[in-house]
Amino acid sequence: MLLLESGGPNTSQLIRMPRGIGALLVPTNPNVWSYQVAPLPGRPEELWLKGRTIGGSSSVNGMVYVRGAPADYDAWEQSGCSGWGWHDIGPCFAALEDHELPPKSSRGRGGPLRITVHPTQHPLCDAVIEAAEQAGTPHVEDINDIVSVASGGFGYQPRTVWRGKRFSAADAFLAPARRRPNLSVVTNTDALRVEFNGRRATGVRVRDRTGERTITARHEVILCAGAIHSPKLLQLSGIGPVGTLQGAGVNVLVDAPEVGRNLREHRYLALQFRVTRGSLNGRFAGLGLARSMLRYLLTSAGPLSHAAHEAGGFIKSRPDLDRPDGQIGVGLYSMQVSGQQVAIDPEPGLTIGGYWMRPQSRGELWIRSRPTPKPLRTSIPTRSRRRSIGSPPSACFDGFDAWRRSPRSLDTSSAS
Repeated sequence: MLLLESGGPNTSQLIRMPRGIGALLVPTNPNVWSYQVAPLPGRPEELWLKGRTIGGSSSVNGMVYVRGAPADYDAWEQSGCSGWGWHDIGPCFAALEDHELPPKSSRGRGGPLRITVHPTQHPLCDAVIEAAEQAGTPHVEDINDIVSVASGGFGYQPRTVWRGKRFSAADAFLAPARRRPNLSVVTNTDALRVEFNGRRATGVRVRDRTGERTITARHEVILCAGAIHSPKLLQLSGIGPVGTLQGAGVNVLVDAPEVGRNLREHRYLALQFRVTRGSLNGRFAGLGLARSMLRYLLTSAGPLSHAAHEAGGFIKSRPDLDRPDGQIGVGLYSMQVSGQQVAIDPEPGLTIGGYWMRPQSRGELWIRSRPTPKPLRTSIPTRSRRRSIGSPPSACFDGFDAWRRSPRSLDTSSAS
């Protein structure tokens, strides 16, 4: 078996250190792909970043571990995706998990993927969790519990962090297999297209520092390049909408109009709050960052061992909904953004952000040429294809505002 990776090995200390994401998720970092996205009319272009290293995006993401609601998987199955109902997928999650919380029917122990929960008893996190509870979302031990995702729950964030280090898909699934004599892993090699003999995939055309060559497959070719690169490679291989392929100068093998369509992405919305205590901003800049780095190098602990969110959960934007429609994350930091430049806020702050869980908008992805300097293009939906899905998921924000305005005092001087 040969595994091809366009990027390099996942050996960077910025990958291993959870809060290295601040330096990883920039367009110039070699461990990420950078995609230009055609925007809505009148909006600026967007930049999407995805992982380009062993482990893919699991080596550069925020390490926030969520599984989704059983009702979502059941809806897939009811729509015709046989084998994707929760009765099939739920046991798969439990089998792959090695969760630090006690095992139960919907939560696994002993699997290959290490999952821990952010340490509890941080005063600022506790205040937000309490605010969510006052707004009607209960405090729960595990936000991925099937009851929590079915009816709503808020608590400390489960994450793919183990002993203070990122635990990626490569750590969980690839690393144990790399000792096998029948597996070779090749990095810094771009897949250009899948080669075919008639309708049968026979190999892959690749390019590395020595040039281009074809690697022939004796049995099968498995294309698992993610939501962006998989349709791109199919189109470059001649499988996709005929007009797109002909416009890019690609010979048409199969006219498949849906390849590259129905692209869905979650829109992240965030609010930032000024706070008096408990923020980690001072630990991520200047002398505070140096101290945090020294602590991490010596103990693999401290603020640099945190995932992107310290707390979070699932909420309903309206009480009449049958299940939560918003995912919220709480980060003990705030940022200053200027164009594509992002920096830690010099004053203490808190970020509460979230996603619509079931976006209905659909975009498209298409190639513009054969593998040449012209980049891949994606588009997000036009307004006419959007669907209103209710009021903003503001219950948690409103609850925190109410707490923040209250006369109570909060001593967070011991926060770490």
